[in-house]
Amino acid sequence: MKKLAIGIDIGGTRTKLGLVDLHGGEVLDMRIAPTEKHSSERFLHTIH
Repeated sequence: MKKLAIGIDIGGTRTKLGLVDLHGGEVLDMRIAPTEKHSSERFLHTIH
């Protein structure tokens, strides 16, 4: 079974998310989105 990790970097202008295979260290997926500053609901929706 693959073991995966999710990394989240919340910055002032951009939020970056990455999905990594822990066994091989391979980045399987990466997303970058503007950091939502005005609505916590929209911010969580972006992370989801």
